[in-house]
Amino acid sequence: APRQRKLLPSPPDVQPGEDGEASRLQVGLELLGDLTPEDLQWTYPLVDERWRCFAGHLPKALKAPQTDRFFNLVKAGTTWLQPSGRWGPLPLRTAWMTCAPCTCKYRYGGAEVPPERYPAWMEEILAACMPLCGLPEPAQWPN
Repeated sequence: APRQRKLLPSPPDVQPGEDGEASRLQVGLELLGDLTPEDLQWTYPLVDERWRCFAGHLPKALKAPQTDRFFNLVKAGTTWLQPSGRWGPLPLRTAWMTCAPCTCKYRYGGAEVPPERYPAWMEEILAACMPLCGLPEPAQWPN
């Protein structure tokens, strides 16, 4: 049987003068699962309205052969860089990809990583995944 998850109580409403973010309803933010057809079974195991922090999950969104293929495309087609900061190389590797015309750099811990243009496989993965997130049009996809 599937393991039951313990649900945490909702945090209290933010009172004037307290830390927190304006609610997503107040600022007009929607969760991706709210944008999708109802037959897609999005769940949100993490919901913190106070800090507008959410983690969505769509079980079995892609079939195993497709996920295996996408994994292998990403594994073979990603150039990982080890950026250096003020104190030398950072203990991580980073790949930063953007969609033209974006040329923004990734910055972390004093290091800077130049962008690599989305490879063709990224467009294919986005085309398969973004409609499942309620974003069917390429103009809506992350860049």
